Amino acid sequence: PPTRGPSRLVTYKEASAVLAGLNDGLAHEGVQAGEPTLLGLKLSKEGK
Repeated sequence: PPTRGPSRLVTYKEASAVLAGLNDGLAHEGVQAGEPTLLGLKLSKEGK
């Protein structure tokens, strides 16, 4: 299973639709960002 995002892998057709700009409704499922990403975001907002 994926380590981030939805708990299932999407099909090629579903991935193509998302890349074309269609909303699949899965944007808020599962973990979106890990600790290193969130730390980098925090530091960039602080100007470091």
